[in-house]
Amino acid sequence: MSLMLPLAAGDVEAIERATFDAVPPEAVGELPGWLLGFDGGTVSRAHSAVPVSHEAPGGTPDAEVIKEIEALYASHGLRAVFRIPALPAFD
Repeated sequence: MSLMLPLAAGDVEAIERATFDAVPPEAVGELPGWLLGFDGGTVSRAHSAVPVSHEAPGGTPDAEVIKEIEALYASHGLRAVFRIPALPAFD
């Protein structure tokens, strides 16, 4: 029996934004459906890309968006780190 309750898309986004507020990166970027934390520190939440929904548009993350995220991190001198939920949409 699962004790987890389903979250609405707006709840997921609010939680992810609050996480960034709690451990703020040096800079924050956004792409449609993603928050991007740019930080050279050791806290992985502060330097990771995270989807703001638990449902990937079209059923899977867009490969072009992933490439764009990687390029943005490279432009900040950072390696892209993805914090992805363990859900079928992100397999």
